[in-house]
Amino acid sequence: MNTFKKISKAIGAKYLIYPRIQIKYALIFTVLSCMGMFLCILGQSYFLGNSEGIYNDEGQLIMVSQNLWIYNLLILSVVSGTVFAASILVTHRFLGPTIAIKRTLDLYLQEKKIKKIVIRKTDEAHQLIGEINNFIQELNEK
Repeated sequence: MNTFKKISKAIGAKYLIYPRIQIKYALIFTVLSCMGMFLCILGQSYFLGNSEGIYNDEGQLIMVSQNLWIYNLLILSVVSGTVFAASILVTHRFLGPTIAIKRTLDLYLQEKKIKKIVIRKTDEAHQLIGEINNFIQELNEK
């Protein structure tokens, strides 16, 4: 169990830059995907209930319905976990440049030498960071 805590801390430290924001949006996307999946499950149940001529036995219809619910809930849990993790990763890519910009502005307010902002290749907002770096270069030249 101690190893699990270390791994979760390492993952959290690496990918949860602004946990409050990232978890908020991850939960929003997860709830929306769950609602969509739940509507599909209700649709399947409705059509299964209206398929009188397909199943000869009422017990067979109940068994198929129960199995369908089990499989759908299993799929729902896998999709929810995947959407949650993907949301954390996507928000991480957008928030990384935000932190770099914030650090640079803090240095500027403290009247320290400002360095160019460096972000990962996978992060978003490369054009914005490029323009900010041009501005930083002009400030440093003055």
